[in-house]
Amino acid sequence: MAEMSASLPEQVKPMRAASKSEGEFIDALTALQIAKHADDSPAQLIARFEVIGPEAAKGRRRTPGIDASAKLAETRVLTDAQRAIVAAGVTAAAAPKATMLLFAFHPGRRGPLPRGASRTDIEQALTGWTVIDEEHADTSGMPGPLKKAAPLWYRLRRS
Repeated sequence: MAEMSASLPEQVKPMRAASKSEGEFIDALTALQIAKHADDSPAQLIARFEVIGPEAAKGRRRTPGIDASAKLAETRVLTDAQRAIVAAGVTAAAAPKATMLLFAFHPGRRGPLPRGASRTDIEQALTGWTVIDEEHADTSGMPGPLKKAAPLWYRLRRS
């Protein structure tokens, strides 16, 4: 996503490609980004982010607030198969013994809100990772429905 925020041309091409795919737009966009960097080493990813990060921050500041709200509203729930694809991409990009922070809502049906993921769901999706800590997220400032979703932060370590 950082590359997309850096410039308009970098935003248009993947968005066009994602809009032509079947399924949810955000999932297609994520899959394109994972595929684009699938062969990159962690060092290459870090070096790329060091270059693109400042440009992405500048680009994000230029994005109107209403657009940011629209992007959040587009986020959809991943199916189990899609979770597996994303998890494989994360695992491939992570160095051995890497640590990852993951934010997840407690599982439940909440209409358009994410269905959430339990510790078991996370451990099943992220094979090769171990949950080493979990902590309730600070919900002050969150709308009521999100507070009720009991969000958690998970810390995982790659095996």
